[in-house]
Amino acid sequence: MSIAAPPRIAVIGAGPAGLAAAIALTERGHTVRVFEKEATVGGKCHSLHYDGYAYDLGANLTTPRYREVRALARLLDLELQPMHERRVVSINAESIPSLADAGPLARTLIRGMARAYVALRAHTGVDKPGYAEIGPHVRKPFREWLQMHGLARFRDLFANLFIAYGYGVMDALPAAYALKFFDRIHFDAAIDTVLGKDVETTLTFTAGFQALWDAAVAHYGLDVKCEATVHAIVRGEDQVRVTWTDADGDSFEEDFDHLVLACPLQDTPQFLDVSDEEADLFGQIKTYDYYVTAAVLEGVPDASTFVYPYSTRWTPGQPTVFYPPVLGSPNDVFVFYSYGDESTTVDEVRANLRAVVEAPPFSGRVVDILHTQHWRYFPHVDSAAMQAGFFERLEGLQGHNRTVYVGEVLSFPLVELAVQYAQARVAEHL
Repeated sequence: MSIAAPPRIAVIGAGPAGLAAAIALTERGHTVRVFEKEATVGGKCHSLHYDGYAYDLGANLTTPRYREVRALARLLDLELQPMHERRVVSINAESIPSLADAGPLARTLIRGMARAYVALRAHTGVDKPGYAEIGPHVRKPFREWLQMHGLARFRDLFANLFIAYGYGVMDALPAAYALKFFDRIHFDAAIDTVLGKDVETTLTFTAGFQALWDAAVAHYGLDVKCEATVHAIVRGEDQVRVTWTDADGDSFEEDFDHLVLACPLQDTPQFLDVSDEEADLFGQIKTYDYYVTAAVLEGVPDASTFVYPYSTRWTPGQPTVFYPPVLGSPNDVFVFYSYGDESTTVDEVRANLRAVVEAPPFSGRVVDILHTQHWRYFPHVDSAAMQAGFFERLEGLQGHNRTVYVGEVLSFPLVELAVQYAQARVAEHL
């Protein structure tokens, strides 16, 4: 009696979702090959190495919510360390949101309203993997959801983290996105930041977030082909054929039993035999231009600084927040976040951060700019698409045509949520 060979799975994309899927599949005894177009794994968990330290230019922090990520870190013996204190600083005469000046009674009220928010959020379904099971009211714009529940005064407090960290102006976005981000831990962090209190729940990886995924690939012996260009994927009744070239330009054609798409779905029509349904869904996905710049500063306090008003408004080219990623680093390296639009250039982003750092109230100096990374960030759909059943349609395709879909657009651009979603869909369909 012959023993059947384990299923062969092709995973497209070696970001957190793709690697989480590959690990889960490997643990189930499948044969997995991961294709990654970049030279490194980890996707936006990307670290710049400078003078003996790792500085994250993408995903950087974890919270107690990061159960799977922290469990993997413990398995791989990777250390976590605290972040610097956080503060909000106004660069002009505009006053910072009134919560910053709240007295003891007002602060007590704020904490009470925060508990009300957490209780309301718990009944929305946003803590389940994905979006398909959420209620209709959280598909409406977030501003409407806040007003509906008497929480409109928290708008600027929410915006200070949501906009600064790359998720855009949340007013018109579906409430589900803000609710995915602002769990109790993130919401408390937002309040503490504006009230000028230390945030003790967020930790970073001493070796950089990318080190987690490098170590995971080595620990599990994952077959990852970096600098691989996938030219065509054709899905048949019995197999999935992948045509690709490696870093040396050599061409290959391989057959697999199943396909996991962990890459930006809006890019897949370039190589995938997309169906009409897939083409329609993938064409609705939007992203933001987002720039992350590492620079050496002088004369600036070691703190995570939200630059008000840019941290609460859409201002392409201007820095929303900057912070020193490594606690105790002697290099004075800070990382800046900035949005872009169709006319934004790297030179403009760099000139603007120089202007902010060197003008009052900072009056510091930019010694050197090390690197600027341009991301297409936060894949999402608008409120109309979410209300029209975008995620129900996409989830309805899961497992069909030998394909499973994972990644940020289906989960949210928090590493833990992408990992949990990938694990859930692999367990369900493969």
